[in-house]
Amino acid sequence: MKPEIYVGIDWARTQHTVCLLNIEGKRMGLFKVEATAKGNDVLLREIRKHKAPCVIAIEREDLPVVSFMREEGFTVLIVEPSRTRFLRDEIRKGGSKTDEIDARAIAEYARTKAHLLTERHPDMEPATVWIRKLYSHRRSMVSERSAKTFRLKDLLSRVAPGYYYAFEHIGPSATRFILRALEGKLHLRAEDIEPLARATGFNRPDSITRIKKFLCSEPVSPEMRFHMEEIRYLCEDIITLSERIKKAEKDMARAYEGHPGSELFKGIPGVNLVLGCGIISLLSRGFSSPEHLAAFSGVAPRVSRTGKGPGLVCYRKACNKQARDTLTQLARSSILWCSWAREMYHRLRKRGKRHYHALRIIARVWTRILFAVWRDNRPYNENIYLAARERQRSCLSKSSPSPGPSSSGSLSPCSTVAADPSSPSPPRATVSRHREVPGPDQPLLQVGPYSERKRSGG
Repeated sequence: MKPEIYVGIDWARTQHTVCLLNIEGKRMGLFKVEATAKGNDVLLREIRKHKAPCVIAIEREDLPVVSFMREEGFTVLIVEPSRTRFLRDEIRKGGSKTDEIDARAIAEYARTKAHLLTERHPDMEPATVWIRKLYSHRRSMVSERSAKTFRLKDLLSRVAPGYYYAFEHIGPSATRFILRALEGKLHLRAEDIEPLARATGFNRPDSITRIKKFLCSEPVSPEMRFHMEEIRYLCEDIITLSERIKKAEKDMARAYEGHPGSELFKGIPGVNLVLGCGIISLLSRGFSSPEHLAAFSGVAPRVSRTGKGPGLVCYRKACNKQARDTLTQLARSSILWCSWAREMYHRLRKRGKRHYHALRIIARVWTRILFAVWRDNRPYNENIYLAARERQRSCLSKSSPSPGPSSSGSLSPCSTVAADPSSPSPPRATVSRHREVPGPDQPLLQVGPYSERKRSGG
């Protein structure tokens, strides 16, 4: 049944702005509801007043109002915020930006572009939602700790080189050592270093010897005294974040063990607690196909082909960075534990692919595997994948033309014949300076040299 009412919801933490449009684009209602269960009932009552089939559009899917409306039988479409940007510019007047304009733009996009949107059905079970929140929260804390660690290392390299070179890794133990040193004496003696190092977690003799080597001769510079408070604050923040990350990992362990999806990925070599939670949080978004999953995660390249040019296959920047980090981490660990992934990685590197490009290609293979495991609710079995790959290779080898003579008796173009001086020479093949876009039957896609970017997340 074709919808007659289009509902656009501009969500917020406390209240949502709702705009209703009919099929001609005329506004049928504009109101606000609280972001509570009572507000959801009010929204449902206002929509059912019109007694017509409707479609609801919103910019975020992990909201209680989305689950509530889907349980009531409504179609809920997820609209990316970037897609409604031009509609906002057309609707707004005088450069103003309000929640009412945003809700109107979302409803207008659903009215005109609903056929381009695909309805997703994410897993909104409480256990799955809790894993998604924990994984995202841990990732944000790890990013914040990394930023503070880099800032501390840069500061120590400038004002206290001895503390910078004394530790192989600036982690929680090193920050505790620096914090204890700042609380006591800045210039440490040899007899003070060993008890302090053992109290902060350095038990290896080579680590203690390294600390003594660089800190016994470390003079107390005026710059270090000037930046002492900043160093102390950074060390305290790193220690606090490390403790919060450990607590989040304990909560993730309890949630992961009780989740039914954890049994599906235990057979994947190299999948630990954090990576398993990341896979569950990614696959539970309700993708319709492995291609959709690969494009959302940024492991599939972006094809740009306009006019009569050959086109370009380049690196996909607009994607979910958390999903791409999860899949590239899975590809990196599979290289160490899976023989087929290691073989593929070395083959790609010999072909000239960069490290992160090869990781994304392997991650794209994993998207097909993970999608099938999640769809069929069947644990991962490497033998099944290897058998399917062999069947695909045998089918491709049978469908490829044989290099022998053709049926007419003439030699194939690949055959070697004696050159006849009287016969005209064949025209030389023109080689284009641009890279051709590979066809759909080619499993690997070439990325342009200037579109590749080295990133830690792939």
